Amino acid sequence: MMYQFFKDFAGPIATILAAIAAVCVTGYFAWRQTQIAKEQADIAKQKVRHDVFERQYERRYRVFVAVRKFLCEIGTRRIASDEDLRAYVIGTGDAVFLFDDDFANQLKEMHDRALKLRTLEEMKDTFVVGDINRNSCIAQSSEHFMWLNHQLLISQTNR
Repeated sequence: MMYQFFKDFAGPIATILAAIAAVCVTGYFAWRQTQIAKEQADIAKQKVRHDVFERQYERRYRVFVAVRKFLCEIGTRRIASDEDLRAYVIGTGDAVFLFDDDFANQLKEMHDRALKLRTLEEMKDTFVVGDINRNSCIAQSSEHFMWLNHQLLISQTNR
């Protein structure tokens, strides 16, 4: 009797077990593929972040180099030439997008002080030695020069 029972139902039971096994295997592979897809999406997001960081780093570094070169030129020659000013403006043009407003304002102040320094250096030669206006130009010029030199020292210590 038991034999007849297994003989009659063995085929359908085997089919059901095979179907259950197929569903389990298919479910496992679908779950695993979903996990792999999520991991690939996470890797892609990390790559995008890394690429953005790399581009921003290069652009920030170019600003840093432009500022250092500009301040070194002023420190060496005491004034900035037209070419130095042009290179500074071009080199720091992206700073508004890359840094906060405080730093962008500081870069503008460097530019403004360099222009004032150059103007005062040129003006002092129009006065005779001992003239109060010449002494005033020299004092103001020295103030701007010292401030710009201080910025160079700050940039060297904050590498």
